[in-house]
Amino acid sequence: MKKELSKDTLSSIIRELSNTPIANKKEMDRRNSINPFHKSRTEKKGFRFQNVKLIHYSIGNIKLNSLIHDITKGNTKDIQSIYTVEFSKGDFGEPHIDTNSRTTLSLVLEKNSIGGDLIIEGVNSNLNKPGDYIIYDGATTLHSVSKVVEGSRKSLIVFYTKNYSKKKSLY
Repeated sequence: MKKELSKDTLSSIIRELSNTPIANKKEMDRRNSINPFHKSRTEKKGFRFQNVKLIHYSIGNIKLNSLIHDITKGNTKDIQSIYTVEFSKGDFGEPHIDTNSRTTLSLVLEKNSIGGDLIIEGVNSNLNKPGDYIIYDGATTLHSVSKVVEGSRKSLIVFYTKNYSKKKSLY
């Protein structure tokens, strides 16, 4: 089930993202050792995602982590990765699970597209506007992004190493 952030909270998250450095090589090496899927997405274009723009951020921004905690109720020490993913016309994400992410947050930052819908276990999650979000067990829940027909869609994705979701899929 989707939820919606207040405009103030969404603005705070966007502001803190702009204050957060890009993950450095050491941090990306650590992420890749925990989750080989990170490496495959950054080194092999077309693996699970077609032509999308991924930006991995440092997990060291205490303010951003606190805002994320307020949404997920997860322990900030269990954050595995924080990144944005931007889909443009023609882009899509193949069905997949988030290897080693026991809790995944998907939060829409920008959406002015036709298509580009987050599909979870075959059902459109209806994240249609900035601030819409969903939390699920990424390691067991099959999900994808439909092809963007027009426009673009940008989301914040957060992986946790522990399961903070109450169910296998959506809540």
